[in-house]
Amino acid sequence: MKNINEFLSKGFTLVEVLTVTVILGVMAGLAIPTYNGIIEKQGANEAYVNLQTIYRAEKLYHAKNGTYWEASGTLSVATISQALNIDLVAPKYYPVFKIGPRPPANITTSFKATASKS
Repeated sequence: MKNINEFLSKGFTLVEVLTVTVILGVMAGLAIPTYNGIIEKQGANEAYVNLQTIYRAEKLYHAKNGTYWEASGTLSVATISQALNIDLVAPKYYPVFKIGPRPPANITTSFKATASKS
């Protein structure tokens, strides 16, 4: 027959369990803000790449037509892709696009494209 002390010594003490829980909590507290920052940066990079694609397509459109392409209101990716003859990837983080004249100029001399969160 085994001694009762052998059974008691095989588990974890409350202090050990609390110590591990505190360490995991601190690690999660440090990791979550870093993860959120990486996700935000990824969204900004996605918007930058899409706006660069629109910029290049607008320059080509201007070279062919003598004016920049303008659309009113909020634009879908399909509308922009079709009008500028580009393959714009559907954005995940900044899905709202607007393209129009850059104030105070008109659309024949300059344009402004913006991407924003929905």
